[in-house]
Amino acid sequence: MQGARPARGFGNFCSGMDARELKQYERFKSEAQFLRGHAHHLELELRAVRPQLDRANRRIDQLEQSNAEYQAENLALRRKLDDLSLQLKQKPVPSFVKANVPQDKPAKKPGRPRGHAAAVRPMPGKIDVHQTIPCPVDALGKPSC
Repeated sequence: MQGARPARGFGNFCSGMDARELKQYERFKSEAQFLRGHAHHLELELRAVRPQLDRANRRIDQLEQSNAEYQAENLALRRKLDDLSLQLKQKPVPSFVKANVPQDKPAKKPGRPRGHAAAVRPMPGKIDVHQTIPCPVDALGKPSC
């Protein structure tokens, strides 16, 4: 152990180390101090973040509970929908309801063809009563016919 200097403040512990061992010991010591400081920093950060984490966990619990309630309600509504659909399918169709069947021919235009002979009642041969009916009058006193 010639050439090895004893480190200050270590007493007998470092006196038996050579330079290489002492250098390695110093590296381990500085790394341990760094890790202690880093752990302390992480503990402080954890103390600062823990209330937010607790609030987030409570919110997650509330949301999971409401989600479970909504899923149960959704399942009940789906079952009810299936039951009602089944009831609708089983109901007989009334006789006056026409089925939705596509027609083979296009539908005809309503009404009589253009230029057809007039179809009006003939004038009566004898008129029994002649009446004169006055024209109705509106609020301003004018005839409204």
